[in-house]
Amino acid sequence: MKKKLILILAFAFVLGFSYGSVQAASVSLLPSSQDVAPGDSFFLDIVYDFTDDATYGGGVDITFDDTILNYGNFSFSSATSAWDITRDPDISTGLVSGLAAGTSAGGITGPVTIGTLFFSADLSVVPIVSTVLELRESLDPAVGGFFSSVTNTAQDPTMNSATVNVVPIPGSILLLGSGLVGLIGIARRKRS
Repeated sequence: MKKKLILILAFAFVLGFSYGSVQAASVSLLPSSQDVAPGDSFFLDIVYDFTDDATYGGGVDITFDDTILNYGNFSFSSATSAWDITRDPDISTGLVSGLAAGTSAGGITGPVTIGTLFFSADLSVVPIVSTVLELRESLDPAVGGFFSSVTNTAQDPTMNSATVNVVPIPGSILLLGSGLVGLIGIARRKRS
């Protein structure tokens, strides 16, 4: 009886360990956090990671606070050049929607950069402001969700959003800079 119990526990342990080590499919905005100054441009990569369950692809929407961030553009990475599905996003106030990529040829597996989004921080941001660019599965019916190329079933990937901190240049640094410019001006006058 004791041997049977030990065998069952060992089997449960192995099964639990193998289940726990399976990675979930994910779509991420990277880097997940960054600091930018008002007026600065920055970029975010969209990365699909379907290492454990290849996907045909799917679409995403990105929402953002348009009072803090200005959308620039999007460009697909070279990894998508051989894929038969790429869809440029639709742009509206605070929303990048219907961005999609995929392939029917074997599916997409482990981490691949789909493309790069370009934004800039608004110049009028004065205090330190933190904003989230929220990533979600696309609500656009023309794009559709993610489907496994292994099981031909719907997938529910984890969506990993990104945070951007708009940090103004401190006044003390501006004061120091203007003081240095003044000293350089005085030194030039003395030489003349």
